[in-house]
Amino acid sequence: MNKTDFIPGEDVWFKAYVYDRKNQIPFEETTNLNIAIFDSVGDQINKQLIYVNNGYGSGSIEIDSSFRPGKYYLKAFTNWMKNFKEDDSFIQEFEVLKSNIQVVPREEKVAYDVQFLPEGGNLIEGAINTIGVKVINQDGLGVDIEKGTVRDEQGKKVAEFYTTKYGLGKFLYQPRKGVDYYAEILFENGTKETMNLPKPLPEGITIALEPKGEEKMVVFLATNKVSLDKLLNRKFMLLIHRDGILKKIDVKFHRADTTYAFVIDKRFLFDGMNIFTLMDDRGTPLLERLYFNSYKKSFPQIDIKYIKKEFDSLVFEIGAIEKYETVKNLSLSVLPSGTNAYRQNQNIHSTFNLKPYVRGYIENPAFYFNDFKNNKEDDLDLLLLTQGWSRYEWKNLNSPPSERYEFERGIDLRGKINMKVDLEDRVILFPTKNHLSIMESLDQNKFEIPNLILINDETLNFSLLKNNKKLIKPKIYIELQKKLAKDNLEVFYPTVVPTEKKVNRKHLNFDNFVYKGAVELDAVKLVGNKRSKADSNINVNSYLKDKVTDVTEEIEFNYQYITDIIKSRGYDVRVGLIEGSFDRVSIRVKYIQSLLGNAELSYPEPIIYINDQRLVDFDVLYNAPTSNFEGFYFQKSGGGEGARGAGGVIRLYSKRGMSKSDNINRPAQSAKYQVKNGFELSKKFYKPKYRSYEHPAFKRYGTVHWEREIKIKPKEKVKLRIFNTGVKNLTFYFQGMGENGSLISGKQEVSLKGL
Repeated sequence: MNKTDFIPGEDVWFKAYVYDRKNQIPFEETTNLNIAIFDSVGDQINKQLIYVNNGYGSGSIEIDSSFRPGKYYLKAFTNWMKNFKEDDSFIQEFEVLKSNIQVVPREEKVAYDVQFLPEGGNLIEGAINTIGVKVINQDGLGVDIEKGTVRDEQGKKVAEFYTTKYGLGKFLYQPRKGVDYYAEILFENGTKETMNLPKPLPEGITIALEPKGEEKMVVFLATNKVSLDKLLNRKFMLLIHRDGILKKIDVKFHRADTTYAFVIDKRFLFDGMNIFTLMDDRGTPLLERLYFNSYKKSFPQIDIKYIKKEFDSLVFEIGAIEKYETVKNLSLSVLPSGTNAYRQNQNIHSTFNLKPYVRGYIENPAFYFNDFKNNKEDDLDLLLLTQGWSRYEWKNLNSPPSERYEFERGIDLRGKINMKVDLEDRVILFPTKNHLSIMESLDQNKFEIPNLILINDETLNFSLLKNNKKLIKPKIYIELQKKLAKDNLEVFYPTVVPTEKKVNRKHLNFDNFVYKGAVELDAVKLVGNKRSKADSNINVNSYLKDKVTDVTEEIEFNYQYITDIIKSRGYDVRVGLIEGSFDRVSIRVKYIQSLLGNAELSYPEPIIYINDQRLVDFDVLYNAPTSNFEGFYFQKSGGGEGARGAGGVIRLYSKRGMSKSDNINRPAQSAKYQVKNGFELSKKFYKPKYRSYEHPAFKRYGTVHWEREIKIKPKEKVKLRIFNTGVKNLTFYFQGMGENGSLISGKQEVSLKGL
């Protein structure tokens, strides 16, 4: 999401990355992503269907009057994910702000909870044990203690420990049989507490993982003499697995040894998360430990530089740092530095590399992957040590869930013709925003068209093609198979960094701070005289009467779309979403007109008029049937247009009664159906209209820019142009994927002072 705190009148902008965790690449098998919005009590208030192409999708949500000030949750999931007991939905908390709200400071009196968590889950007497420590306050947030001391019942010091700022630490000790142990903890506020350590088990096995240089690690298994008698002559396996892939190491205990060490090359492990499970000969898991292998893991970064100011815009240059592969897809949010509006505590790394494997709540999981190589590896391993068993039950891994939900690819359309039809009759679905014409045969008056990409509120046009090749308007019933059912938000957990005490909104006024700027106009009534059908087309100028080619039935038959005629006259016509552009129709001359090397000058566009009104772009011609035009005229010389006419001039004349664009795409003799519950149209970002860029409300919570898709080739840089709000320090937050599935996440501050 572009941020987490929104002023009424803004939009939520988001980018979706669908990931194949097993192969660690973008997931391309599904096109459908479900988005649901819930209020603070878990009631669903909004839902959307987002189109995902090759693993990437984007969308937006308008913060309209239905969003009252308060907390909300965005939930994203695919249909396939519903097959599993573990809920891997993406959930992000966000807030709609209210004026004059003061953040209530945290209570001064703090209550602590201290947990002692054996590595692997087992605490065994007489064996060497690694104990993880987790210290949290009454809000569930980690506490950095001054010092912890472990003592036996005689008061003798056995070990010491400290915690990170998230309340995590560890120590080693070897508990003796019949001896009690306790810990003395000195907290930051000067208070001291004493608490007993859990009692060890008389029998069992412990595990400990230790790095050995950059390329190797050591796995220690330890037990006691009492346990050996039951472990001898039995076969054990140390399984290393994740996401359905598995490796194993055979383990055999000997009478002479209670400690065993296995040196493992990190290249033997999986990239990213590894789950170590010790399994006995009965198939019972005895212990488990999570480990993140970063040996071959790529953590690409990007670099952003300010280039220049152009008119009302700022130009930046973005490139990949070091020799990383192509940046395949990147999303980027630009906010004023010092903003309080970006409080997401998760990123693309923690979402795909961490969250799916752990059971409990993790405070600020993004922390462990920001600047990963800068001591974050040790912090992450400490977190995983305190997690104990992984999120997945072994019985579930042994018996995969049945595939009740499929990978969804578009929307299935079913229809029925409610009139008499002949055996040879066919149904035609005329071109939609994302499909060319589709013809389907009938089976007892019924037909089905699968995997359609249909946009909300677009109009579908159907005709019945009779065996005599005539089109008639059918009586038709249409049903779209995909319906967005109401969903649930079962788990409430914070996905934002808590607001700091110093943040005070008491003097910030958000009322009408963002306005849409629309003005409602009075209706305009046009009055005209009805003409007879025999009259010539009034749209054609008198000096062109003898030059315009009339559209005959033969022309309609040979050229289904008006763009087909343009193509036949020697133009390069491309229909569909043009790469690097939001246009759906591109028309240029085929042959070089200029030697200047500029594509726009060398292969210029023609000037096109419809009813003598010049087109700004050619999208109105997208899938426009030739049958909706009465005539056309081509002037290759571009006479009268000067240098602008280098690509020639094309004049098109619609049928009488049609405006330039209203009916030009509408097939004749068709039944219409308006799509509901279709895909939400991905809008191009537009800057919110703030009343002031100098007001503290903008500097703390405003949006400067959102870029949903950036692609960077190796050794190349791309330019980004954003509106100049006058803010002198900007922070760029970015998430994305590399060509080979590597994950990209980070932020960079850019100063504009003195420029």
